[in-house]
Amino acid sequence: MSISWAPFIFFTGVLFLAGCSDSRPPSVPAEKTSAHQHDHDHDHDDPDHDHDHAHGEALKIEIDQQKANRFEFEKVQLRTNARAIQTTGVVTPDDTRVAHVRPISRGRILRVRVRVGDRVRKGQELLSYDNIELGEMVGQYRSAAMALERSRTESEVSRKSWERAKNLVELGVIAAAELERREAEYQNSQAIIQERLADVASIDEKLHRFGLEEDEIENLLKRKNSAELHREYSITTLRAPFDGIVIRMNAAEGETIQVDDQVFDIVDTHNVWVQADLYGSDVALVREGSKATVLLEGDERRTFAGRVSHISDVVDPTTRTVRVRVEVPNPDRQLKLDMFATIRFSSSASQSALSIPASALQQVDGKQVVFVRENPTEFELREVEIGPENQGWVEVRSGAKENETVVTRGSFVLKSEHQKAELGEGGHTH
Repeated sequence: MSISWAPFIFFTGVLFLAGCSDSRPPSVPAEKTSAHQHDHDHDHDDPDHDHDHAHGEALKIEIDQQKANRFEFEKVQLRTNARAIQTTGVVTPDDTRVAHVRPISRGRILRVRVRVGDRVRKGQELLSYDNIELGEMVGQYRSAAMALERSRTESEVSRKSWERAKNLVELGVIAAAELERREAEYQNSQAIIQERLADVASIDEKLHRFGLEEDEIENLLKRKNSAELHREYSITTLRAPFDGIVIRMNAAEGETIQVDDQVFDIVDTHNVWVQADLYGSDVALVREGSKATVLLEGDERRTFAGRVSHISDVVDPTTRTVRVRVEVPNPDRQLKLDMFATIRFSSSASQSALSIPASALQQVDGKQVVFVRENPTEFELREVEIGPENQGWVEVRSGAKENETVVTRGSFVLKSEHQKAELGEGGHTH
């Protein structure tokens, strides 16, 4: 008798398929959804979904939690902003406020009052030295003044002799020739006085150039002891020409200094320059007198308002750039010389760009990210490439699309939740 195997095979196949349907993967926790699965589902909903940007994991935050943390949202939107021109520059001193302090003559240093890095006030003593030339000049002035006094005395004697001769000629006691001789002597003494006055005036002027005041010069003639005068008046003091910082010093007690020795460099940093290079296309959009914003490298929250004070007329033949100078008030001296800084220039030109509020940005693993709301309770971490900021809005070049919703207030809460999730799964934050 023949047996039909067809019903048996059919029944066995049904049992096998039923067993396979019971072997399902474990369900994903509600608080954290697979990014891959989420993207797959989202792609079915939105066939035009952008695959170019990096997707992160979706975090689930219930509505009541969002309200408790006062979540706020904003659309990614196309905004027309002034065209941002940005470059990197270097902080330099204002050339008009750099003093190269030199001695006015050769001498030997007696005392040094400051060191490199010291802040000095206008008129503050920097060093004092025995001014060899001034000591010699004091002696010359005293000699010239005494010679002038002798000439005046001799001239007075000649004048009286000439006056007596006039009377004697009238009485017939002396000849007219004697009267003429005495008159010539008097006139000659007057000429000598004029020469002596010129000598004294010349030396007086030199003493003033050495820094002596009028009363000090007059006192040179009242003092009798020439050695004391030399020790007192040959000491010259170098003083700070304005408030500033000593950035260079080349002086030590006992050293001899010459007129061409640059002993101190003092810089006033209450105002500084930030100098940068711009390409020709950007230079055309910047004007002298226009505003600029300076940001410190690594801390763009600290901004300084500046003004474009000069645009070079020369193009660098190697880089094909133009040097631009920005003057920046620096009353708190937060801008240090040789610091790198970012400069943003104001421009009348405008451009449209996708933008998000700056408050939506967070940093994760050193990258700029935002949290995009996928549905009322789920948020996806997205890495974004950003451009410059303008009035609280930041250009987003990739990672988000127009009309997507990003979290502004509350983004830090989502960052914290993301880091907790990473810590729970991997044992450490990434």
